[in-house]
Amino acid sequence: RAICVSPSGVTFWLTEPRADAPDGFVALCGGTAWHVDHAALGHEETSSPYVPIALPVGDDEEGTWMVALGPGDVLPLLGESAPALARSARAAANAWAWSDTVLVTDDPDDPELRTPGTADPLGARHRLFFGDPGSLSPQVARQTAVVTTATVAASDLTVLVDRQGATLHPMGRVVRPHLQSVETARQIQELVAPPEGRDPEPPVVTAVLEPAPGVREGTAA
Repeated sequence: RAICVSPSGVTFWLTEPRADAPDGFVALCGGTAWHVDHAALGHEETSSPYVPIALPVGDDEEGTWMVALGPGDVLPLLGESAPALARSARAAANAWAWSDTVLVTDDPDDPELRTPGTADPLGARHRLFFGDPGSLSPQVARQTAVVTTATVAASDLTVLVDRQGATLHPMGRVVRPHLQSVETARQIQELVAPPEGRDPEPPVVTAVLEPAPGVREGTAA
C-alpha cells in the first residue's frame, strides 16, 4: 500500500500483515511492513521493479513516501492542493527508468487503455489514468490504476493534502507534500517537448518537486 525510501533502505507497507518476509527482507510491526537494505537491492534490475507504479507524495523524518498502485486501484487526492500533488505524481510516473513500460494518460478514450492485457507479466504494459474513474468502462477500470481528484471511494488509501501537509488515510501518516505548480508543469513540458520536425527523444528533465513553503526538504532517497 505504501513505500518509504530512507537512508537505511526501503520499507514496504502491506495491505495485510504477513510475517513470512522473503529472503533479504525483515518483517516489521508484526508483519505490517517489510524492510530491505539498499545493499540487498543493488543487484536488482531497474527495468523490472517490485512496484512498477509508485507515486511519491511527500517526505518526513523517516524518508520519502510513495503510494503503490496496481490494476483496479483507485487513489483519491483530496484537498486544496490535490491538483498540485497530482501534477507532481504524474511527472514522477514519467521519470522512472522503467517509465516506457507504464502508459500514463488522462484521456479515457486512449486506445491503449482498451488494449487487452497479456498473460505474461513481463510483457505487460502497466496502465495509469489520471481522472475520474467513472469515465472508464468497467473492463478498462479493472486493468488500470487510477489517480483522481474526484470525491470517490478509494480502493485502499486516500491522500488529504494542503500546502502544509499530506495525510495518508487510514495509515495516519502525515508528510511534507510534493507539489508542482501549473507554471512549473508548463515549463517542464516546454523543456521535454521535441523540436518540431524531429522525432521525440528521451527527456532530460522530467520532474520538479516543490516542498511546501516554510518547511525544510525531506531526506533525499
